[in-house]
Amino acid sequence: MKEAESLSKTESKMPSMDAILHSLALFLGTPEGQRQFAEFESIMQRIQSRKEAEAIPDIPLTPNEEKALTFIRNDLKKGRSSGVRKIAQAGGLKSSRSGARLLRSLKIKGLL
Repeated sequence: MKEAESLSKTESKMPSMDAILHSLALFLGTPEGQRQFAEFESIMQRIQSRKEAEAIPDIPLTPNEEKALTFIRNDLKKGRSSGVRKIAQAGGLKSSRSGARLLRSLKIKGLL
């Protein structure tokens, strides 16, 4: 008897869940829904890449790379994204081209 009662309760919840999923599918089909979903995916990728970078602490870095990476992480914690020139300066470099090479090196090592 209890199984029948719990089954009927489950069945009664399913139509509302189906309606919610249907509404969500309709919303995701709109341009606004697609934009918000793309933002969500972007945020999830950034979170995942941060977790991966923090999980691999034994990657050898040059002193300039360490300084630049620390600067980048601090800016990210503050919600900012620094430009190449500022990152180069933080890494002890003078030109933005050297900063771009520094960023490329960090990216190749999987830290960005």
